[in-house]
Amino acid sequence: MKQAYMILLAVVMGSAPLFAQDKAPTRPADIGESEFDNFKNSSFNILEESTKLNANLKHIDEEIKEYSGVMSTVSVEKIKGHYKALTGVKGEVETINSNIVELDNKGKDMLANASKITPKMKSLKATANTKKSAEGLDSSKSNMKSIAQMLQDDMKLLGDELKSRGEPIE
Repeated sequence: MKQAYMILLAVVMGSAPLFAQDKAPTRPADIGESEFDNFKNSSFNILEESTKLNANLKHIDEEIKEYSGVMSTVSVEKIKGHYKALTGVKGEVETINSNIVELDNKGKDMLANASKITPKMKSLKATANTKKSAEGLDSSKSNMKSIAQMLQDDMKLLGDELKSRGEPIE
């Protein structure tokens, strides 16, 4: 019994860092350097947008999954409505991905310049905030990968159904 407990404890402890990585970083306070504060706020705004978009898409995805087994009983209007919603999400995905790339590139310069800020305490805060901002961007990238896959799968499913019914895809 004690050996089983130790194995269970080892498994739980060994997987703890995996769970910690899934948690998105929280927005740190401003440091009073506009360039760094703007970068940080832009990065965390993107994280909030991608998290919200992911949640909204999961809601649509769940609805689609509920009726995917009985697709033939679902009205064309409902399928078109979901397809249109997914098309809107696709546009948001492109915008967010573009912003992530732009901020990701800027983050490298920001991190390099953080050490040049004076006083030294402000420099340390700028470095920490920039690193946290990069973590936020990494979480956004993860959200966007999940979104892209869901979007691709759901649009194909609905598009194929609309085509099979002779409906045009907009």
